[in-house]
Amino acid sequence: MSINKDGLPFGLAYMGCYLAYNGVEPNKAGLIDGAAEMTAAERQYILSSILKVVEMTEEDVDGDGVVDENDAEEILQAAEDQYSVDVVTEEEMDGEMYTKVILFNVNFHVRMRDAAPDAVKEFIMNFYEGIMDSTDSGSTIEDVERKQVESWRKLLYNL
Repeated sequence: MSINKDGLPFGLAYMGCYLAYNGVEPNKAGLIDGAAEMTAAERQYILSSILKVVEMTEEDVDGDGVVDENDAEEILQAAEDQYSVDVVTEEEMDGEMYTKVILFNVNFHVRMRDAAPDAVKEFIMNFYEGIMDSTDSGSTIEDVERKQVESWRKLLYNL
């Protein structure tokens, strides 16, 4: 079975990478507060959340007949791989150039706004809060992160 890149598990994994890497290229040198690093706590939180979703949707990504941590890991790895390319690749939209990661971000939230029930939207917002809380150090970068998540909430709920 292949990974549905339009599905909720992949979207959560990708947006989890976005939050963990603070919207920048993974492991980029010279940034403050380890902004371009995914902590072990962030990774674990993302994986456990993806696992909850794939267990509910019964997505057996690796095709072994069992929905388990391996499926969540495959989804996260695919999201990380795509994020790593998208964060440094630009694409034109409406005459403007945007990184592909920004376009994924907007498309994911619009898709969820239009199709997901409120319970799923609440799960998404709780997911974002959980990632932020997993590494809450009070740093400046976390203030920026919280503002970013608030903008996603507005997009998700069409506020």
